[in-house]
Amino acid sequence: MKSIYLTALTHPLHTATLALAVAAGLCAAWWLFPIGIVLWLIMVINIVRDPSTKTQQAMDSRAPLASNLQPLFDRVERVQLKILHASDDADRAMKKVLQPIQVEADALTDRAYKLCRRMTSLENFRLVSQTSSNASADINLINEKINRATDPIVKRELEETRKSMETRSKKMDDVSNQILRVEAQLLSLANAMDTSLTEIMRLQAADPAEAEAAVPDIVQTLRQQMEQLRKFEKEISKRH
Repeated sequence: MKSIYLTALTHPLHTATLALAVAAGLCAAWWLFPIGIVLWLIMVINIVRDPSTKTQQAMDSRAPLASNLQPLFDRVERVQLKILHASDDADRAMKKVLQPIQVEADALTDRAYKLCRRMTSLENFRLVSQTSSNASADINLINEKINRATDPIVKRELEETRKSMETRSKKMDDVSNQILRVEAQLLSLANAMDTSLTEIMRLQAADPAEAEAAVPDIVQTLRQQMEQLRKFEKEISKRH
């Protein structure tokens, strides 16, 4: 995936501007070359600093997630884009007022994606394990063998095997519960961002002073979601 800088440098309009600057400097007047270079640099810098370009670049670079997490994250990502577009559509003064909300929404989406990537490996492992074996059936089979065993050594080995299988089964249950909690976190996050989007749309029709007074509360709501993600990440780190 190309970096945002390479994207800006290789944009067709930018490369055309650079080529024209070189041609003008060689064929017309030398002083046209530095003017063209300055114009080209301004265009490149504008692309690099453009929030829409940065967001699109981040979206394009994201790898697929587990099948049950992808739709939920997609919803979060869609709201992030809507918040960005709502901010871009505002006038310059209002855009500056709304910028803190956009910054928090972008940070939240990035954090949610990193959590989802982390849990995707666990979820894929759980699905493979679930497909390759049936823990309950395997434990029941071991119990039957234990009941039929007459040799004390064989029975002890079978009991150790059962204990190991039960431990593994419990760990898989823990993974399932963690995945469910991630799904709940994503739903909560999407709803919070949806609410923020609604507020942004309302504030666009409000007085700038009223909007500026309302933004800190919206930012605080999104920061609370970020804190919940951080706490959850710490909790799962202690378990693994």
